[in-house]
Amino acid sequence: MLDENEQEIADEIEIRDLLDILADLNAQRAGLAAPFAEQIAALQAQLVQATADMDEQIAAVQNAVKRAIMAHGATVETEHLRAMYVKPRVIWDTQRLEGYAEAHPEIRVFRREGEPSVRIVTKD
Repeated sequence: MLDENEQEIADEIEIRDLLDILADLNAQRAGLAAPFAEQIAALQAQLVQATADMDEQIAAVQNAVKRAIMAHGATVETEHLRAMYVKPRVIWDTQRLEGYAEAHPEIRVFRREGEPSVRIVTKD
């Protein structure tokens, strides 16, 4: 039977093994595209050139929609698109509130903590 510290080390080794497997799979996938890299780059360059004017028009209309929605103050949708009005987020100074809660523990009933999440990033 492993003690708690030994189990944490074993878990970390298993996670490292899984990350190594994931890195290998990502490298294999990248290797599959390697023979087509020049063709992909050429096609991407053609696409950028072909869509440059359209991208400018899209950006201008998107900005106009955003300004209009901000002035309207509500979500508007059509058959194909929805421009969502999102209320501003309320942000509290957590550090100061934690300090305040030390002196006023009754406010802790209003505190909620979300679930942790995991983000996997490539270090290269």
